[in-house]
Amino acid sequence: MKYAYLYLILIMAPLIGAQDKVTFDGQIRGRIEFDAKDFNSNTAMYNFAPLRSRLGAAFNPVNDVSVYFQIQDSRTSGTEASTLSNEKNLDLHQARFVVKDVFGLPVNLHGGRMVIAFASERFVGASDWNNVSRSFDGLLFDVKGAKFDLHIFGLRLTENQLPGDIGDVDFVGLHSELNFVENYKIEPFLYWERRLPTDDLSRLTLGFYVNGKLGNFSHETEGAFQMGKITPAPLSPKDINAFFFAFNARYNFGGEAQPIIKAGIDYYSGDDNGADADYKLFSKLYGTNHKSHGFMDYFINIPNDSYGLGLTDIHCGFLFTPFKKFTASVDVHLFTGNADYVLLTGATSRNFGLETDITFKYNYNTAVNFQSGFSFFSAGEIFEETRGKDMATWAYVMTVVNF
Repeated sequence: MKYAYLYLILIMAPLIGAQDKVTFDGQIRGRIEFDAKDFNSNTAMYNFAPLRSRLGAAFNPVNDVSVYFQIQDSRTSGTEASTLSNEKNLDLHQARFVVKDVFGLPVNLHGGRMVIAFASERFVGASDWNNVSRSFDGLLFDVKGAKFDLHIFGLRLTENQLPGDIGDVDFVGLHSELNFVENYKIEPFLYWERRLPTDDLSRLTLGFYVNGKLGNFSHETEGAFQMGKITPAPLSPKDINAFFFAFNARYNFGGEAQPIIKAGIDYYSGDDNGADADYKLFSKLYGTNHKSHGFMDYFINIPNDSYGLGLTDIHCGFLFTPFKKFTASVDVHLFTGNADYVLLTGATSRNFGLETDITFKYNYNTAVNFQSGFSFFSAGEIFEETRGKDMATWAYVMTVVNF
């Protein structure tokens, strides 16, 4: 991508020149992470510094059309060969257009390369903690109603340019937002993920998300069922039969410190018999994973990170604002599998371990915020055998500047 900046400027120049007003935005985000997550106290902690820089430009060629370009440089400090090296980390993170009220209908058309996030982002999200973050290529239609919004999308995730589209992966579906009850949002959805040939992967995810508030009490409930066909190499095709359920609640006591208590459970089905014809492992698809199951990211890729056992995450936490612009929180996660893991001793266990996350956030002003956190993980029997027996720790300090 040697001439990426020049290429982008040449594309945008005639469009920008025709605009009365162009809006620019950007972000510089840097953090330092201190990593001792290997469950081995004999290994020294190491640190590294991810850096992400973004620059975006939005403009309107005509009243009902908007265009947005966003370039992004993602790197880890010090990984280049020298201070004179250029590792070419630049990427086109977004290049999207929006056509409003297509043919006079209450339908907006989004196309190009874009960030897409729905509901809790468990299954479709931006994954913004990641230093690259996720974007999709394809089309999305927004259908607007008085009491509902309907999002219909078709995305190409993998393109091999082979005859018969062999190996290509498509992700299509619809996600609706219903606003029929005051202070409640109900979001049914249907997603289909397909890799050709379809016996390789044809996974349908049917589910719902509910977010509601009753006074100081708020809660979210989410459930999904997956069906279809999958061929886990080197096995024969299997029938997908997997499910997920989550319930999370929080109560805000109000007052100046705004203390909040929260608790919940997330359940992903596991497979207790890998030799049968049913595939019972639930997939998180393309969700935002860092915020869901502990900040140490041991369960980013479900089902792989849970060894095919599924996952139950029972969690609770406390959040408060001791003084203006500053918040502190503590979150505790108990992780267990939903199928038995056979240990080397012949005994079985479902215990992955216990994680505690302590986080601080300070909004310095409207453009700058600071974050830091410290986490530690006490291994259960499964992680003791597969990862190590010592306490694992991780910490970070991060600065985000938006402009």
